[in-house]
Formats: sequence, structure tokens, C-alpha cells
Amino acid sequence: MLRNIQSKIYQITTLVVVSLLCVVSAASQSDTAESDAYTHHLDGGKLSIKQPHSSWLVDRDTTTPPVIFAMISPDSAAKTNVQKIDVPGITLKMIKPMILSRLASQVKDFEKISERSFDVEGIDAFEFTCTGIINDITYKNIYMITKPSDLAYVIKCSAPEKLFKSFETDFRRIIGSVRILLKAGK
Repeated sequence: MLRNIQSKIYQITTLVVVSLLCVVSAASQSDTAESDAYTHHLDGGKLSIKQPHSSWLVDRDTTTPPVIFAMISPDSAAKTNVQKIDVPGITLKMIKPMILSRLASQVKDFEKISERSFDVEGIDAFEFTCTGIINDITYKNIYMITKPSDLAYVIKCSAPEKLFKSFETDFRRIIGSVRILLKAGK
């Protein structure tokens, strides 16, 4: 009888330890993505981006060009998409006013709030934050644009303005995860 009780205690202890390990593992996975959520192979390199948390849904299959990849928050309130645009002979400096002009003409009450220039792995990039009304909902967006080759990549992080603050850290993780690897000589 005592041996039977000891065996049951051992089984329960083992179950508790395994359960705790699963919880700890799941918590650490939700803090950062373990691998690239998306990698696009460039002529002579690649661009990769990570999920902010493993709970974000990754959509590689149902996007419509020029969108090549999308991530959606678990509650579907926030979305990030990556667009690929073929723009040979056009510089990043030329793309910036084109995108801003297009948004201003297509988005009701479009307002650029901030912008900055930076680099991703030595490749020029710029980012701007804006608001605008689409289908009677005011959205706040962060756009990041880079052009490592004849292709430009536009990364758009978007959420309704009233929810934006709750997703801003995730959006910053997404933008901060962008990596561009070009082969030598490119």
C-alpha cells in the first residue's frame, strides 16, 4: 500500500514538473519569436522579419499582390503586412514623397505625425507614423520602407487609433526584427 502511494505521488510530481516546464516554455516563446516569420529571397540576398509573439497569426498564402506576407494579432485588431514593389531606377528618396502623396489622396483625413530615417543592416530606410480614416474607422499606422535592390519593401503596421497604444510595442518589435542580408558585391 505504501509503495502504491509513493508511486502515485511520483506520478503526480512528474506531471506537475512537466506541466510547469510547458508553461515556462510557452511563456518564453510568446516573448520573442524563435525563427523568422517570413523570409523573402532577393537577387543576391534576403529580407527577413519576425513575429512579435508566437501568438500572432502568420499568413503567407492568402495575401494579394503587392502584399507578400501578413501577420495578424490574436484578437485580429492589429495587422502588419509586407508589400514588395518592383521599382528599378527609382531611389528610396524618390519613393518617400510618392507614398505620402498616394496616401494623402486615398485616405480620408490623412495626417503624417512623425518620420525618421535610419538604416537596416547598412541599407537606407525610413519610417513614418500617420493616421487616417478608412471605412469610418480612424487607424494609426507605422510604415517602414526600405529598398535593398530594385525591389522596395513597405512594411505597414496598423491598428484602430484607440487600440494603437496597446500594439505599439509589438509593432516596434516587428520593425526592429527586419534584417537584410546581401551577398558581397551587391
